[in-house]
Amino acid sequence: MDWFGLGRGQALRLCASRVTGHLFTDAARSLARGLAAVESADLWPERSALELP
Repeated sequence: MDWFGLGRGQALRLCASRVTGHLFTDAARSLARGLAAVESADLWPERSALELP
């Protein structure tokens, strides 16, 4: 992502929008959507506030 000048959120949106269309099974697509959802939760400001110093 750094190489292309993308931020973390931009890279996640790009990957999530392109990857699922190239997967062959429903299980693979579900897993990809789930992993993208978990990763997107790390971008929430509320999640950042939970980190200990």
